[in-house]
Amino acid sequence: MPWALLYLLPVVFLCGCQNQGAREEAARLQQRVTKLEREVAQLKKGERAPTEGGGPTTAQLAQIAARACTQAVAQTMEEYRRRSLDNRYPRKEEWTPPTNCAEFKLEWAKLTAQSYHLRVLGADGRVAAEVQR
Repeated sequence: MPWALLYLLPVVFLCGCQNQGAREEAARLQQRVTKLEREVAQLKKGERAPTEGGGPTTAQLAQIAARACTQAVAQTMEEYRRRSLDNRYPRKEEWTPPTNCAEFKLEWAKLTAQSYHLRVLGADGRVAAEVQR
């Protein structure tokens, strides 16, 4: 019988180690959750972007999105022109803005059969980006 207890002794020690490891992992996870909750709160306030180490600000991300919108517009316009029989850009009523421009107001400065100039306005109403051909 005493020999059987000696075999159980390592099991008791291993269980104790596993509990300590689990507690350490739970503490690490709790720290990570706390950090992520802080980041979410900052994002809701519009203070900063979710990246580490001085990543882009919310304003910079909006500028990047505006440029992506202009690139999508240029691509859409060129595709239309290539597919048209008379090699022209679409009229306003024939054109549908790309989906990644949904958050912006688009203002046509010029739109003819052979050229266009589009301004992408930000939330503040100022020109965030523009594209012309």
